[in-house]
Amino acid sequence: MVRVLVIFSILILFFNFNNAFSHILEGEGFKSGITHPFMGFDHFLCMLAIGVWGKQMGGRSIWILPIVFPLIMGIGIYIGVLPNRLYIFQELEIALSLTVIGLAIAFNFKPKVIFSILTVSFFAIFHGYAHGMEFPLAENPNLFLIGSMIGTSIIHIIGIGLGHLIIQLFKKDFLRVFGILVALSSLYYITIAFSYLFT
Repeated sequence: MVRVLVIFSILILFFNFNNAFSHILEGEGFKSGITHPFMGFDHFLCMLAIGVWGKQMGGRSIWILPIVFPLIMGIGIYIGVLPNRLYIFQELEIALSLTVIGLAIAFNFKPKVIFSILTVSFFAIFHGYAHGMEFPLAENPNLFLIGSMIGTSIIHIIGIGLGHLIIQLFKKDFLRVFGILVALSSLYYITIAFSYLFT
């Protein structure tokens, strides 16, 4: 029964039609910061997948990646406030984060910890950048930042739990299916990203 519920939940996750980007400010402070990472499927799925990947790799990666990503994302938020043209590439990099993390899970890629840290840090910059463009709109930007980091950490923890469930309830090959679904979902966002680049 538990296996059926897990499979059903994953199918709902990937076949939901709420695929809007989470780049719209829903509130003004701490509460909106926490809920913000949950509002867009692209952001949510990447953070979830990082938690799953960390669990798959095991060891220090289980806790290091969920700590590193929110911290670097916080830096990305501040970069998003500064005048620059990184916004041209942000959607493409966010989409590619799903491709890279998804394939890493699918192929059971277990690099050295420093490599996985550099990988998630690179993408965390762009995930944070997307939030940072809205940062000045918040009534209390610093509380919004803290809330976003906490919300992101919660999603990572959910991902670790999901990875644990998949490993315990199924053969490890089921993780390959999950990774492939994550990577395939990125095709939708890559298409949209290129439409932004050439308009």
